[in-house]
Amino acid sequence: MDYSIYLEDTNEDKTITYADTQYGVCGNLLVLDCGLPQPKSSIEITNFSDSGDLKISDASNAEPGINGNDALHTATIYASNFAGDLVMQGTLHDSLDNTTKWFDIETVTLSNEAEPKIVNANGVFSYLRFKYDTTQANGSIDKILLRN
Repeated sequence: MDYSIYLEDTNEDKTITYADTQYGVCGNLLVLDCGLPQPKSSIEITNFSDSGDLKISDASNAEPGINGNDALHTATIYASNFAGDLVMQGTLHDSLDNTTKWFDIETVTLSNEAEPKIVNANGVFSYLRFKYDTTQANGSIDKILLRN
C-alpha cells in the first residue's frame, strides 16, 4: 500500500513524495496548530422594541455573501416563563428602513420552557429578526443567540 504525502520545502513550494509499507521515505513533516477552524461567535439579540402589540427584535445581518445557497441559521432562545409564539422573520432587502418587507421563516411555540429552545432555518436572507404578539403571549424573551 502506498501513501502520498506533501512535504513543504523552505522555498514555499510543495513537493510530493511517496511512502511504501517498508517506510521508504525521508523528509520533514510540518504540523500546524491552526488546522481546525474555531467556532464562530454568536450574535446576541436582547433588545425588543414595542410596535403596537408586537415586540420586534433588532435586525441582525444574516451574512448572505458567505453562506451560499444552503445557509443554515440557528437560533437558541432563552425565555423566562414565556408562553406563546415567537416568529423568525427574514428579508432580502440590502438595507433597512421603514419600508423593508419582512416575511415569516419559522414559528416557534414556547410553553414555559425550562431549557433553551433551538430553531434551525435554511435559506439565504439579508437580515433576520424575531417578533411576538404581546396579546397572545406572556413572559419574556431574555435573549436569542443567532449563528449564520
